[in-house]
Amino acid sequence: MKTIRTTRGFVSPFLDRSAFDNGDYSADKGWSHVETRDKGSAIWANPETLAIFTFTEGDTCLRECESPEDFVDILSAIALYAFVHGWGPITIDSRGDSMRRAFIDLGFDSCLHIKLH
Repeated sequence: MKTIRTTRGFVSPFLDRSAFDNGDYSADKGWSHVETRDKGSAIWANPETLAIFTFTEGDTCLRECESPEDFVDILSAIALYAFVHGWGPITIDSRGDSMRRAFIDLGFDSCLHIKLH
C-alpha cells in the first residue's frame, strides 16, 4: 500500500520559479529541478527525502513518499504524463555526485543532465 503525504497550496501564479529554486527547494537543500517542455509548470524532486514538489500556475503540491518505490512511481507517472502531452522526456538537473548517485540508484540515470564518468 502506498503511503504518500500530499500537501496542496496556492501562491501567486505570477511568482517566478526562481523563488523556489533559491528557497526551500534549492539544490543546497537536496532538491533537483525536473525539467519538461511545459513552461507553465515546474517540478523539483529530492531523492534523499523522497519528496516531489510541483508548481503550476500558482497551485503547489508537495508529495512526501515513505518508500523509494512510491517516489519512483510518482516521478515515473510525471514523466509519462509529460511524454504523452508532448512535454517530455523529462530531464533531471542534479548537482553533486551524491544526488546523481541517488537518482541513478532509483533508476533515473537516463534522465540526468550530467552523467557519471
